Amino acid sequence: VNALSEKLEAVVYRDGHEWRQSFTRGKTDAPIKKGAAVRKKGTRIFFRPDTEIFRSIEFSPERLEKIIEEKAFLYKGLKLIFKNEKDGVDKTFLYPEGISSFLKSLLELQNSPPVGGESFYLDRANGIRIEVAFCWTEATHEKMFSYVNGIHTKGGGTHEDGFKSGLSKAVRNYISVHNLMPKGMKLTGEDIREGLVAVISV
Repeated sequence: VNALSEKLEAVVYRDGHEWRQSFTRGKTDAPIKKGAAVRKKGTRIFFRPDTEIFRSIEFSPERLEKIIEEKAFLYKGLKLIFKNEKDGVDKTFLYPEGISSFLKSLLELQNSPPVGGESFYLDRANGIRIEVAFCWTEATHEKMFSYVNGIHTKGGGTHEDGFKSGLSKAVRNYISVHNLMPKGMKLTGEDIREGLVAVISV
C-alpha cells in the first residue's frame, strides 16, 4: 500500500504513547514522532492512492466490507468498524467465537443446517496455530474456506491437504474401533467429505 500511495500516514498507539510516521510515494517524510501519552492501543492507517500509478481510483464498498468481515471472523474478539463516508453507513464487525461464527454464517447463507445440529471446533498451537471449524450438511459436495496469516488461499495448500488427511484418518479410525463398516465396503476420502463445510485458519 505504501509504495502505491501518494500519501500514507501510520498512527500507532502502544507502550503508553501515540507514534506517527508519514510517507510520500513510499519514502519517509520524517523520523517516527513520539506523541502524547495515551491509554488506548491499536493502529490507524490513512492512505491516498497514487494518481501517477493508477488511471482511475475506485473502491468497491462491497468488497472492502467482505474483507473486513472475514478479518473479524478470523481474529476472534477483534472489533473492526467499516465507515463508508460516501454513503454515510457504519458497520461494526465483532465475532467473539471467531471462525465458529464464520461457519454458522456460511451455513445460514446456503440455508443448510448441520447434520444432527452438530458442528466441531479445534484450536491447536504447536509452533503453528491452527483453527478449524467444520460440520457435515445434507449437500452432495464439500466446501472449504482456508486462510493462512489471514489471507484467503483459494487454491488450497498443505494446510487443506493436512486437514483432509487427518479428518479421513480420524473417521476411518472411529469406524474401525466401533466396528461400523459393513463387509465388502470401502470408504474413500471423497465419501467422508461429502456435504462437509469447513473453515481452516493457520
